[in-house]
Amino acid sequence: MPYPIADLPYGLRCRLGELATRAERYRLQVAAGCKDICPPQLQTIKTVKKLEIARRNNAMLVQFDLDLEQPLDNSMLFQCNKTLIFYGLNENDLMVEVVTQQSTFLYIYFCNSTPAFIRKVASVTPGNVKKLSIKDDKSTISTPICLTAVLTAFPNIEVLDLLVILPASWVSDLQSNNTTKLQVLNIRIDDVDAIRDMNFKQFFEKRAEGFKMVLRFHHHSAGLSELKTILSQYFEPSYDEHTADFELDCYNDNKYYKLKRF
Repeated sequence: MPYPIADLPYGLRCRLGELATRAERYRLQVAAGCKDICPPQLQTIKTVKKLEIARRNNAMLVQFDLDLEQPLDNSMLFQCNKTLIFYGLNENDLMVEVVTQQSTFLYIYFCNSTPAFIRKVASVTPGNVKKLSIKDDKSTISTPICLTAVLTAFPNIEVLDLLVILPASWVSDLQSNNTTKLQVLNIRIDDVDAIRDMNFKQFFEKRAEGFKMVLRFHHHSAGLSELKTILSQYFEPSYDEHTADFELDCYNDNKYYKLKRF
């Protein structure tokens, strides 16, 4: 049976306010319908559609919607209702908390995306991330992305984009991801080595029903020929993009495939 928080003794509510994080304090205020539920600390919140938190030239900056960048105040609590961007961050930079009330698109660009960083991002953005995009470039990649860590930290994501950053291993990620809600995996690769040893049959068996993989390959014709040879082991051509299991995008020349029934 729920207990009315507002009926707790004043001293206990003060102690609750001291122990709670900023986001927890705000949620207690909302649940109680009273800003005085965690005295004497009123937790304010800034609501935006787009929020970007970035490290540039060793300074932590924040940008709201279309406003200019400004120094980040870690004591602030944000509610982001649409687009959240982390740019150039590492695990120690994530001192803020973000409340998400609606389906949110999360972009992690040029960050040190270790498993610990991914878990930390999930802890400060709980709940409603439906699309996740992770981007890096060859000059800044410090470690491949751990697909298991991503899908464990964000079990509700439906679309995952990996742009110029690849899983550390396709095989080790096959063990525990069959309960995720992932529907679309977009990957951009620059050479065939990225998927040369991948067993697409096993990978698809561990995905949710209706899962689709989109591979964007922008390279020379020799690499494309080898790529198509690899894909032919697991897929057959399809003429219906809506029911295809796999899409190959080569300079906007899109081909569709169905997984072979072995």
